[in-house]
Amino acid sequence: MIRGNVIRQRNHAGISLVELMVAVVLMSAFSIFLVTLVVITNKAMLIENTGAPVRTEAKKTLEAMFKELREGKASNPNSPSITQTSSGQTLTFNVPDQVSKSGVQSWRQVQFVHDATAKEVTRVSGGRSDVIGRNVTSLQFSQSG
Repeated sequence: MIRGNVIRQRNHAGISLVELMVAVVLMSAFSIFLVTLVVITNKAMLIENTGAPVRTEAKKTLEAMFKELREGKASNPNSPSITQTSSGQTLTFNVPDQVSKSGVQSWRQVQFVHDATAKEVTRVSGGRSDVIGRNVTSLQFSQSG
């Protein structure tokens, strides 16, 4: 035994206050990272989910228009006409109505009307009017050649 010095054994079974504080700080930083990641992911998902129906509606509207434009393009006696009004634009053209082996017997007129006020695209043919696109803020028809 050494004189004058008392040898004490320390019990190292617990954790110190410093170790506890370090653990709390690290867990807080990790928690903030996780919350930020969840918030950013939710925002991105919300943006994607709100944009998908708009893209689907636009695709459906344009496909309907293109189908009839292609149909009316072949041997059309009257070229398409575009009319600009204060509330929007109108595209008017003819598509085959009755077709026989000898060719087109009669034509029917089709109009696509963009109403900027109502934000709709309407197809008008044979006295019948059908909305084929909603929430259309702008649409411009142009004719080339």
